[in-house]
Amino acid sequence: METNKVKFKDGILHSPRVKPGKPVLRRNVVVPSPLIVPSPSNDFANHKKMEVIRGIVVHQTDTESALRTSISPNKSFHFLIELDGTIYQTLSMEWQAHHVGLIHSRCILERSCPPTELDTGRLKDIYLSEKSHLSEANQRKIYAIEKKKKHPFRFPTNEDSIGIECVGKALGYVDNDENKEPLADQTNVPEKRKIYKPIPPKQMEALKWLVNELSRHFNVPMREVFRHPEISWKHRQEGRGWNDNKSGTEIYDSVQSKYRTEQKKEEAAAKKKAAEEAAKNAGAKQ
Repeated sequence: METNKVKFKDGILHSPRVKPGKPVLRRNVVVPSPLIVPSPSNDFANHKKMEVIRGIVVHQTDTESALRTSISPNKSFHFLIELDGTIYQTLSMEWQAHHVGLIHSRCILERSCPPTELDTGRLKDIYLSEKSHLSEANQRKIYAIEKKKKHPFRFPTNEDSIGIECVGKALGYVDNDENKEPLADQTNVPEKRKIYKPIPPKQMEALKWLVNELSRHFNVPMREVFRHPEISWKHRQEGRGWNDNKSGTEIYDSVQSKYRTEQKKEEAAAKKKAAEEAAKNAGAKQ
């Protein structure tokens, strides 16, 4: 049951708190543009119908305002929240948005992978194939494995989740330490040197209200509400403040470290066994 003055119809959230469409400048006045509803006759024809909603994903835009946040056929979202807490709905929830990307392995993050998939299966082989952050090719291999799973054994994807973008800039800091001064030159800053600004109070209040309304209406449990980096290969601090959970990449790093330690032990044991057998064979020949 919706709260007072909140209604859902045709994928649109009707509320005094929500404005339809992304803000644009017209004659130096900020007004919402028409709501983006994909159809075969426009640039958003590659958006598909969303048959079911199972999750909500919180993002940050890496922009300074809603006006500077772009929407394209390959990058879209359902809601956009300005720093002052203003909420815009940019896409009907009857349509899929392009906002999640390649997802992590859920069973790795939740320590629930069966041995056939993890210890002796494909996932472990992928993790041990590289010494550092997985390449896009291996990220796609993991995504292909996950896509075949049914929810909740995988994370929500574009086809079954609502995307919420919070306006927020990622700044480059000296030594990646936010307690120091930001870099004077913010152009071409490597992603790993950037730190997202925390979600400010007014924006956070609006985000909590929106998530609660969506969760209540679509029966999405709060455990299926994620920061983008929890489920995909994104900047690990994006959306910080919504929760303090580790990003998927941080967990993957620890998993890979564990595997490499085990691999070194196995290799050392194999060498020791080979040396003992060689010594035994040499003694037998004497």
